[in-house]
Amino acid sequence: MRRQSKTSKRKYKNASESSEFDLWDRPASDQTFDWSKATLNVFPNLKPSTQSTTIRWPDPLLNRIKLLANRRNIPYQSLVKAVMADFVGHELRKAS
Repeated sequence: MRRQSKTSKRKYKNASESSEFDLWDRPASDQTFDWSKATLNVFPNLKPSTQSTTIRWPDPLLNRIKLLANRRNIPYQSLVKAVMADFVGHELRKAS
């Protein structure tokens, strides 16, 4: 099998409207595969994605969070993330 160079990758183009229709007219994966036989894959080297958010904290609460983080010698954002992860995990275990 011949390898394609990075610059010569094929780009998908439909020759006509009917070939485009034929592509989207194919059955969905739930009609093609038996998902009950699917296995869970683990990717140990994959970094979890993060997303920035903005939370408006009351000043006294933010100051107490920063004080606790300072006592543990960690950034306050890391403390908030750890506390929230523990809380969400506990709530989900309690709900099930």
